[in-house]
Amino acid sequence: MASPKYFSGRNLVLAYYTWGSPDNPGLLLLHGFFGNAHDWECYATSWASRYFVITPDLPGHGLSSWSTIADDMSVFATAAALKELMSSLGIDRYGVVGYSFGGRLAMHLSLLTGSALSCMVLESATPGIHDPEQRRARRIQDTQLSQLIVARGIEWFVSYWGALPLFASQTRLPPVVQKRIRQLRLRQDPRGLAQSLKAAGTGTQQSLWDKLETIRVPVLLITGTLDEKFCSIATTMQREWPAMQAVSIDSAGHNVHLEQPQAFHGAVDPFLQQYLGKERNEHP
Repeated sequence: MASPKYFSGRNLVLAYYTWGSPDNPGLLLLHGFFGNAHDWECYATSWASRYFVITPDLPGHGLSSWSTIADDMSVFATAAALKELMSSLGIDRYGVVGYSFGGRLAMHLSLLTGSALSCMVLESATPGIHDPEQRRARRIQDTQLSQLIVARGIEWFVSYWGALPLFASQTRLPPVVQKRIRQLRLRQDPRGLAQSLKAAGTGTQQSLWDKLETIRVPVLLITGTLDEKFCSIATTMQREWPAMQAVSIDSAGHNVHLEQPQAFHGAVDPFLQQYLGKERNEHP
């Protein structure tokens, strides 16, 4: 993996990695909750020949810092920090690929940057929880879980998170892959994860359901057929957001890019080439 670089902004320090030439179109890859920049390593390596790839550790994850002030780590604050990171690299227009939590961040980023985004790939992402009572219940649930993460420690949380029904399909991954995922998770700081969950979970973030139509950039939404919850969310999103393209990948659960990498790459790569590959000519 490339050596980490660091960006200070919005009361946070973001660790990030870059791949490829800065002369190429920019591509920002955002991991999910409990992940880190390493999750995108094989894709960053593949796309580095055509794009300038940036893979940050999100606040509270990997080598990035976390704040005791929840507002510093909100979805909007994190999206604003990512916008500043890209500006600091001299990237005016770029594409973004976001998985789960990273997808929620990508949607917020699109609202902040507008036409700065050339395209957006959302993997197993939701605009949030529309119903206020359901959102309040989720916020309470996330707060309780964050307290357990700190009290019981990272080993407990690794086991708890891996056993969630949402990730049941990952038990079919090769043992060497499962071992690598566990090792990466064990390196995380439970305090940072807990604060991320409290500050930027779906129970805390503002619902974007009523703002979907204001997002004008080309969007590809990817889900796995084994992830019934997010397939249902995707169906509703497409009804509310007709301009969005949607692809469902067979034999994949929530984390499509991990479980079916060839199919994920096959769906995303043509989309990026269509909307991002031409940026070199349009924006010399």
